Amino acid sequence: MKFRTEITIPKPAHRIEHPDKLFLIGSCFAEHMANKLQTAGFSVLNNPFGELYNPVSIRDALERMAGFSALGEEDFVFRDGLWHSFYHHSSFSAPDKQQLQETIRQAAESGAQFLRQARYAFVTLGTAYVYRYRATGKIVANCHKLPADRFDRFRLSLQEAEAALRDAVSFLRRLQPDMRIIFTVSPIRHLKDGLVENQRSKAVLLLAVERVVRELPDCAYFPGYEILMDDLRDYRFYADNLTHPAPAAVEYIWEKFSEIYFTAACRAAVLEVEKLNRSVAHRPLHPRSEAFQRFAKQQLNLIARLKEKYPYLDLLHQEQHFRSFLNNSD
Repeated sequence: MKFRTEITIPKPAHRIEHPDKLFLIGSCFAEHMANKLQTAGFSVLNNPFGELYNPVSIRDALERMAGFSALGEEDFVFRDGLWHSFYHHSSFSAPDKQQLQETIRQAAESGAQFLRQARYAFVTLGTAYVYRYRATGKIVANCHKLPADRFDRFRLSLQEAEAALRDAVSFLRRLQPDMRIIFTVSPIRHLKDGLVENQRSKAVLLLAVERVVRELPDCAYFPGYEILMDDLRDYRFYADNLTHPAPAAVEYIWEKFSEIYFTAACRAAVLEVEKLNRSVAHRPLHPRSEAFQRFAKQQLNLIARLKEKYPYLDLLHQEQHFRSFLNNSD
């Protein structure tokens, strides 16, 4: 007797190797995947402008990283003692406008530099709803809690969403012509839209991605949305807010992704790194003790062996973790 409808994921044309640099952009679900990839030893850049949820804002960010557009004076607003950009996360906000502009410039440059070397780009879409700033007529990525009457909120049409995604692919390939692009739709539910409207919004995204993947080369779709909604399909796989996936769901989606997209050699290396990460997650009661100092040195020796075996692994975080205990031991 079957109690679940497991999803069969088509085999991709290309498999990911550890030396591949991976760029992620999109909703907060991209953060989950970026964290998994980074701790598995990959070189990752996630959302250099902060989290982005809709196709237009993702396209605009890539356009700016590719150097085809720049922000104007009308794209900044001063509120509560800080300057904000309508196209960047609030972590960019600053009391000095020039400081904000410089931070944005550096983020765009570092994003473009990484993309020129990246092999894969992951584009995670959260919603088809957008906010248009009435003063400029532009769709913004962040309203920064300005009064609602300054914006018009609406859902992108299928044609608008598809056009934005096609442009996004174009800008990615302006920076890296051989870029392989994996789209996914975030399983995080936007319940503030209402259950019906959330589903309609996701439907627009799914259909837009389908058209792009079908017609553009080296574009693929990973069914993260369907894995949570149709395979797991149970509230125990959601966090307490009933909108975000629980850690068990993230782990399950990660396992499905690893199985289909990683080469056998890559998966073997990931398993070894995950074993190391379990040691990193261990929180010692007595870090100054002789036993733990010995354990930390053993883990550093293991990291050295892993780097010799897999010279392309990025294990800087793990190495710094164990060295921090040794540095504090005297």
